[in-house]
Amino acid sequence: MRHNIKLILAGLLSLALLLLCAALPEFIRNPAGEPGSTEGPGPSGDPASTAGPGSLTLDRRAAYFARFFVSDETLSVQREYNMPVSEKAASAIRAVTELFLIDTAENPTVTKEEETHYVLNTGDGDAIRLVKYEKRWEGLWENYFTIDADADTGAVYYFYASSFPLQTLDSFQNVNGVPETLNEMLTAFAALTGLEMSGAYVKTGQVTYTQAFSDGESTVTYDIYFSYVPAKLLDVKMTIRGG
Repeated sequence: MRHNIKLILAGLLSLALLLLCAALPEFIRNPAGEPGSTEGPGPSGDPASTAGPGSLTLDRRAAYFARFFVSDETLSVQREYNMPVSEKAASAIRAVTELFLIDTAENPTVTKEEETHYVLNTGDGDAIRLVKYEKRWEGLWENYFTIDADADTGAVYYFYASSFPLQTLDSFQNVNGVPETLNEMLTAFAALTGLEMSGAYVKTGQVTYTQAFSDGESTVTYDIYFSYVPAKLLDVKMTIRGG
């Protein structure tokens, strides 16, 4: 009798092991949050799943950002946390920030540094992911910089750089090579963002301009504010236009 019970228990244990082994491959293929899993970590509702790199042209992305920039209520804006940012976007933000780094203080005091992420849903099935970086710091100059870039393509939609000295700089030298003319700034911006200038800039005011750029697929226009006085003021802004 005891022998039969042992045989039955051994059979049940073998069956349980077989069932467990059959289930393991599916569990390994689909841990929480991985493709094929219906639960677990991941973007909330994956609103930007249709807006990966290349799925929207630059001019269409610019049109959506322009609606965001003027707080268009028909555009759904969702704040995201811990959203991944492509290396293209990170590189563009670093490059444009460094382009206007006029302050050469060795130990500046950073009073604000913040990065925020958004998903812009258009309501017609498209969406773009946006990263906003903002920094305020003081050294020899009081400095402020902010930039809005596409988290996937790295396209720069808007930036503003402002610096003015906290004291008279009698021996100021532009050792960081900050652009001192509009042409220098536009040429550097095009090189850093992978764009090509399309035609010449157009002067629209005393210190305001427009300039068209092309990425080879579409053309976009930026509104520009440029004011530079050596050792006294740096005030630059570029805003992409919608379609």
